[in-house]
Amino acid sequence: MLVRMNYKYEMFPTEKQRQTMDRWLSICRQQYNSARLDKQRFYQKNKTGLSRHELQKQQTKDKQSCVLLKTMPSQPLQEVFFRLEETYKNFFEGRARYPKIKKHKDYTSMTFTQFGVEKRKVKNKKTDDVNVRDVRYAASLDENNHLLISKLGVLYVNFHRPLEGKVKQVTIKRQGHRWFAIFRRRKTRKRNGALMLGFKHLLCYPDGTNVENPRFLLKAEKKLKWAQKKFSRMKQGPNNWKKQLQNVQQLHIKVANQRRDFLQVITFRKCIKSFLWKT
Repeated sequence: MLVRMNYKYEMFPTEKQRQTMDRWLSICRQQYNSARLDKQRFYQKNKTGLSRHELQKQQTKDKQSCVLLKTMPSQPLQEVFFRLEETYKNFFEGRARYPKIKKHKDYTSMTFTQFGVEKRKVKNKKTDDVNVRDVRYAASLDENNHLLISKLGVLYVNFHRPLEGKVKQVTIKRQGHRWFAIFRRRKTRKRNGALMLGFKHLLCYPDGTNVENPRFLLKAEKKLKWAQKKFSRMKQGPNNWKKQLQNVQQLHIKVANQRRDFLQVITFRKCIKSFLWKT
């Protein structure tokens, strides 16, 4: 069975690279909000939707007049319209609310939809000869196994576990003060049995074993409620507002990390248990 898996690793960019990635996220967010407004106006005027491909064509034209769009790779900019299209699709199919304006805290990731080095046929314009050569995409790994991103440079990534399978794309994500690289890979897996998800129990294995739901969010609800209430009463802009925003984000990140760690622990224990049964 072919499955898509995400591998998340922490990155350690330089201060200059942090500033550059912050600026790129801001550009992507502005493109998202602008495209959302364009779709609304186009529908009001023509009673039909504005497709992702039409938005990409307009973005290509905008690059001629807006130098800022040329300061970053094109893939994350184009992927913005895919996100917006998916949001509208979820809204019309009743799975989500109407797309809203993205604030600074809402847009925290950008995706490079192609990754690595691939062999491609390249035609020589002078001689019309077609040669096969290696073409490096905007995001790839260099010879030292560091993440190499066009117009940004080399970033050190803490590969605490090996990557398995072929990388299809990579997402750069900002979480509070930290940055992460999320690699999406294709991997062949064997079916070992079905797992059932529930509310009372987190997991129900085929052998009858149940894993209780730890409810980390419920336990952190009191702290989150106080932190978010304090944040909502503060005036946007000053340093205290930014610090409180980071405090709220860190609480959410802690809950997410607790969930991830818990799932990894029970998965590891299940693998060990299965191994002992076989031996």
